[in-house]
Amino acid sequence: CTADFDDSGWDKPQIVPAPKGILRAQMMPPVKVIQTIRPVRMNSPKPGMYIFDLGQNISGWAQLKVSGPAGTKVQMRYGERLHEDGTLDQREIKEHVYEDVFHTDTYVLNGKGTETWEPRFTYYGYQYVELTGFPGIPTLDSISGRVVHTAFEQTGQFKCSNDLINKIHHGTLWAYRGNYVSIPTDCPHREKLGWLECAYLLEPSFLYRYGGREWFSKIARDIRDAQEPSGRVLTVAPSYPAGRFPGAFNWTVEWGAAAVLTPWQHYQWFGDRQVL
Repeated sequence: CTADFDDSGWDKPQIVPAPKGILRAQMMPPVKVIQTIRPVRMNSPKPGMYIFDLGQNISGWAQLKVSGPAGTKVQMRYGERLHEDGTLDQREIKEHVYEDVFHTDTYVLNGKGTETWEPRFTYYGYQYVELTGFPGIPTLDSISGRVVHTAFEQTGQFKCSNDLINKIHHGTLWAYRGNYVSIPTDCPHREKLGWLECAYLLEPSFLYRYGGREWFSKIARDIRDAQEPSGRVLTVAPSYPAGRFPGAFNWTVEWGAAAVLTPWQHYQWFGDRQVL
């Protein structure tokens, strides 16, 4: 910030095209922390390694409570399963990941009393949290599971005399929560993409439970925005050029049918002709 500063070693800026598309206001509910879950148990399969079990598979992240010397590095890894020896098993959920680090948070302590920390701008699909580097021995209060998804308004509920059907309904609700984080995904860990068959297959049953008018309108806009000039509809919307799939899988009818079925189902439910 001084006139005599030597900036000759700086890289020269590059002029690039402006972003394409249309800037719109957010027309759907925000993604929020909806619920906080306390772990049901904690085990230590190896010295210095602690496994927390939330008792429920969720989408979100863990909140850490810790105190210790400044510079202490604490690491949390997330997964859905455990090996037979009780250690974390990430094999299936990271099969499409080529980097070494996956579903991992690292926090460096500042040493100022009890510190509470959680990540932002990310989320994971998990039930178990592996905690390492913790100063001392943690307790069940050291980790909390933060359930994160789009903040839909609940509009309906269901309960019947058949316990099995109630359990199926309970599992279905958690599947919605895990896969409706801004876009309709098919799993909250390895494929956080807007798979379009998830939209039209789940919309009718979803709307009996939650208010999703703005959200499904947004999906229809995503489909239109990602549609190619030829008219072909991709399997994923929003689209991302670096993630195109090989061959014709980019535009198979089982996924692209969402361009017709999602607006039609929306119209049948809400009488909204604009989305058509």
